Amino acid sequence: MDFDQVFHRLKARGDIRYDGSDELAERVKQEIAKQREDRNFGGTWKTPTSLGMSSRESLQTSPADVLLEIGVATALFDDSPFAEVARHWAQLRYCGTLHRDKEHRLALSEAGNRVVHHHKVAQSEYLGIGFSLVVVREVLRHRYPGWTFSPVDVDYAFRYGGVAGMGELNQYTDSRPDYFLVGRRTKGGGGLKLVVLECKGTHQGTGHAVAQLAKACKQVASVEVGGRSLDGLMVATLLQASGIESKVIDPPGDSDLWQGSDREMDDLLDERPGPPPGDFEVREVGAEAPDSEQETMYEGEPAERADSEVAPPQEEDDSGEESDSGQQLVRSKVVNVPERLRIWFSKMLANANAASALLFAGAGEAATRYLRESGRTGETIPMGFHEEEDVRGGLRSFELPNGMSILGTRYRTRLPGGRTLEIHKGIERNLFRDLEAGRLAGFMRRAHRVSERRSRSLPRDPRQSVALGNDGTVLWLRVTG
Repeated sequence: MDFDQVFHRLKARGDIRYDGSDELAERVKQEIAKQREDRNFGGTWKTPTSLGMSSRESLQTSPADVLLEIGVATALFDDSPFAEVARHWAQLRYCGTLHRDKEHRLALSEAGNRVVHHHKVAQSEYLGIGFSLVVVREVLRHRYPGWTFSPVDVDYAFRYGGVAGMGELNQYTDSRPDYFLVGRRTKGGGGLKLVVLECKGTHQGTGHAVAQLAKACKQVASVEVGGRSLDGLMVATLLQASGIESKVIDPPGDSDLWQGSDREMDDLLDERPGPPPGDFEVREVGAEAPDSEQETMYEGEPAERADSEVAPPQEEDDSGEESDSGQQLVRSKVVNVPERLRIWFSKMLANANAASALLFAGAGEAATRYLRESGRTGETIPMGFHEEEDVRGGLRSFELPNGMSILGTRYRTRLPGGRTLEIHKGIERNLFRDLEAGRLAGFMRRAHRVSERRSRSLPRDPRQSVALGNDGTVLWLRVTG
C-alpha cells in the first residue's frame, strides 16, 4: 500500500452499522444472569436497556474522523516525559488500518486485519474508543437535539477530584467506565449535561461483544453524581474485515449536570474551579460491605483499560475473602460526586474539555494552566520535542484550503521519492483565542457552530485528508513534493 492509497482511504466515508435493538438488550440481560449463576458474578449493575432501534441502523464516517476522536479523547495522557510523542503517534499508528469496501462499509484493511497478539489488543482498545465516540454522537444527537458532547477521561476526573487509591485497585475489583461525555447547547443557552460512556472493541464475534456489554453494565454503575445514577451508553465494536459494527445499550439515568441561563453559564465557566472544596464519596458494595447486600464477584479481568481478547490468568490475591464455593468475595467501589461538589465538578469537567483540545493542538502551556487551575499542582507537561530532524513542531498558524485559519502544531517526516508527509493538529484560530484568554463559556458556545459551518467546505484533494471535530479541533494530513 502506498501513501496515495492511504490518503484515499483516510478520507473515504463509509457506513458503519450499529445495533440498538430490544433483542440485543435481552441478550445482555441473559448474559448477566448466566454469569451470576455460573461464575458467581455479583456487584452493582445497571439494567441493560434497548435504544428502541433496529439491529441494522447505520451512519457514515471516515477513518480520519475516527483518528481525530481517538486523538482528542486520549490527549490527557500527561504523566510521562514522552506524552507529546504519544499524542502524535495516536494520529499515525492506525492510518492504514481501515478502508471502505466494495459495499461502501468501513472495514479493517488487509494490513489492519493481520495484527496478532498484543497488537490486536491495542488496536481493539483504541479503535473501540474512536468508533464508540462516533456512534454515541449520533445516538445523542437524536436523544438530545440541540446538544453536542465532548469526552473527559473518568480516571482523570477522579484523580483530580481527590479520590485516593483509585489507580491501585486489584484485579478482582470492577473497573470504572472510560469517559464522561459533557454536553453543551449548540445554539447558545445555559446548561450542561453529563452521560457516562464505556467503550469496548473486539476482533471476536457478537457473543464476545455481548459479554463485554455485560461487564460494562457494572462499570457504568460505579459512578454517581449527587447520589443519583447517571445516564449511560455502552458500546462494543466488532472490528472485522467484513465491516465494522457496533453494539449499543442504554441504561437509563440522570443526564442533567447543571442548569442555568446564558449569563449564569458565563459566570460558572469563566471562573477557574481551583482545588476541590471537599472529597468525593467512595462506598463499598458487594461482599459483606457495610449497608449493602452481600454479593459475590466473579474473578474477572484486571481493572485496566484494554479488554483482553483472551481470559486473564488466575492469580493469587488476598484482598478478599472466600465464599463457601471457594470463589473470591470482593468489595467493589462506587464513587459519588456529592451534591455540594456539583458546581465544582461541572467547572472541572469543562476545564478538562478545554485542556484536551489544547493538548491535542500542542498548546501545552495553555493546557497546563487549565489543568493546574482545575486542582493540578506541582507538575508540568513536557513540550520539548519540537526540533528533531525528522519530527518538527511548534505552535504556529496555518490555513486549510477552505480558508479556515488554525493555530496548532505541524510535524513533517521525509518520505521516499523526495516527498514529505505533513501532519497538522490544531484548533480554529478564534476558538483558540477564546481558550487562550480564558473565555471558556464563549469557546463552548461557539465551537459547534464553527465546526458545522466549516465542515461543509473541506478540501477534496486526493493527497490530503482533513477531519474537523465538534470542538473546533482539526487533523490535517497531506503529502507535498
